[in-house]
Parts: sequence; C-alpha cells; structure tokens
Amino acid sequence: MNSQVLPTGLASTFAQRARAFYALTKPRVVSLIVFTAVIGMLLATPGAVPLQILIGGTLGIALVAGAAAAINCLVEHGIDAVMLRTRWRPLPRGELTAVQTLVFAGVVGAAGLWALANFVNMLTMWRTWATFVGYAIVYTVILKPATPQNIVIGGAAGAMPPVLGWAAVTGNVGARDASNPRIDYIAYKVRDTDEDATGSEDDSIVVIAGTPAGSPSPPSIPATVGTVVVLSEVLVPSTANGGALPFSPFRPSPAGGVLPRAAAA
Repeated sequence: MNSQVLPTGLASTFAQRARAFYALTKPRVVSLIVFTAVIGMLLATPGAVPLQILIGGTLGIALVAGAAAAINCLVEHGIDAVMLRTRWRPLPRGELTAVQTLVFAGVVGAAGLWALANFVNMLTMWRTWATFVGYAIVYTVILKPATPQNIVIGGAAGAMPPVLGWAAVTGNVGARDASNPRIDYIAYKVRDTDEDATGSEDDSIVVIAGTPAGSPSPPSIPATVGTVVVLSEVLVPSTANGGALPFSPFRPSPAGGVLPRAAAA
C-alpha cells in the first residue's frame, strides 16, 4: 500500500508545485504580451514570418515576461496577501518561498534571453531585457510605491511587445536602412461627414513613409477612412535613412503643416 501511496503523493505535490510556479508568471497577461508581439512580427513583413523567429521570438519573450511577472509577485507579496483579488497567489498562500521565486525568475528569464540571442537577434534580446528592467524594477520597485502616475510612466514597458516583434523580424526598430534611400509622401488627409459618413470632420497633414530600396518606389496609400491627397513626394537619401538618430526630411511651414526640407519657405 505504501509503495502505491508514495508515488501518488509525490505526483500530487509535483503538480501542485508546478501550478504554483505557473501562476507566478501571470499567464493571462503573458498571453496578451505574446499576442501583441506576434502582431508586431506580422506587421514587419509582407510574407510569412520565418519559423525560427516566430517560435524563438514568442518563446523568448514569453519566458522573460513570465520572469518579470514572478519578480512582481515577489516584491508585492505582502500587498497581495491583503487584497481579495490577489490573495490566492502562491506567495501569499505560502506555496512557494521568496528564494524559490527568485531562482525561478532567474532561470526562466535567462532561458528566454538565451533563446532570443541564439534564435532571433541581439537587438531583440537587449530590448526585451530593457523591458524586463522597466517592468520588474522601474515600475514595480520604484514607481508603484512612489506615485499614482506609475501606470502612465510604467506603461512604456507594456507598449514594448509589438516593437519587440518588429525587431525580431527586421533586426531594427524602424523603417531605417543606412544603405538604401526611400520615397516618402507628404499628404493631406480629410474626413468629412457629408462625403464619407465617418461622423467626423477634421483634416491633417500626414507623412506616408516608403520602403528603403536600391531603386525605391513611392509608398502605397494606406487604406483609411476619408480622403488622402498627396501634396509632395520626397526622396530620403540613404545617409539620412539609417543610423542611430531619427531623421525627418520635413520642416515646419510658416503657413502651418510641414514642407520638404529642400523646399523654399
């Protein structure tokens, strides 16, 4: 009888411990992080996302996000214990210790960063690490106890997953390409209730960025509600299209709006 009860008890204990560690990662939040990261990947390429990047990127980002959530649970376990919404979490219930949580977060986070560095690219790895620090340290440890504006400032970390997905596919965080020029449009966008039934009446000057290429083509007008009229076409040289600093080929117009930098006032 004992030989049958012991394995059953061990299996039950293992399953309970596994559920506790899983709960530390805040899986519902992580699922949203992964979803928005995948959206960033899909937006970064007109074709299919390479399988290695898709799997390695989603796995790595999920693991690092789970590690950040575990650190959040560790730092706030005292507060969690008195809140009805969070008192069920593993640390307030005594299912895990602080040391177990810290080791778990370190192992899971390191595995995620390793996956990103080896199967995706270093830019995504470092930006994911920065996002971890932004959430687990800056938001949880510093901002949350200090100011009610923590969710506004700390929201920068929550906005990063689509950028991480984009970087995973492109190797950069924008449409820059230091070796090729691109063509941009300056356009006038109008929405009018009588003409397009949008329920809005407004207008604005917008920039429609093209894709860098050896022989660049003008950008496609994106599908949008309202009317878009192209005002100017600007060739952005390769020397201005890449590099670490942002570059705008446009300047303010004295009459309002923007003009190409090469144009006369």
